[in-house]
Amino acid sequence: MKTILNKCLWCLPALLMVAFFTTMVRADNPCIEGGPYTNYLFCSSPGTLASGYVLTPTNITVSVGQSFTQPAASNVAMTTGQESYYVSYDCTPELDGWITDNINYSLGSVYFVPAIPSVFWTPGTYTYSQG
Repeated sequence: MKTILNKCLWCLPALLMVAFFTTMVRADNPCIEGGPYTNYLFCSSPGTLASGYVLTPTNITVSVGQSFTQPAASNVAMTTGQESYYVSYDCTPELDGWITDNINYSLGSVYFVPAIPSVFWTPGTYTYSQG
């Protein structure tokens, strides 16, 4: 009986160590961030045409077949608008939230709809508006 007891006493620490190490081992996978993700983009405040622009000439009188200079605009500018969007993250949800940014506009040349021809071949009154 004494030999069985000695064998059990020797096994007990070994069994306890195996139990201890198997319970301590666990997978700790770090979060891999794929974001930020941008969602729900919308215009929260559109820009507007700023005052002070000049369209010249505003009225044109020509004869049939006579060519003329197309109207041109100067000092055309837009006020800054704003866009809002929701940003979310995989690993840091405390950073999730709405963001509002300014929108700066870059304007091109003025054009008309329909396009103004360089020569009128038919008499009449024609009206065009800015596109």
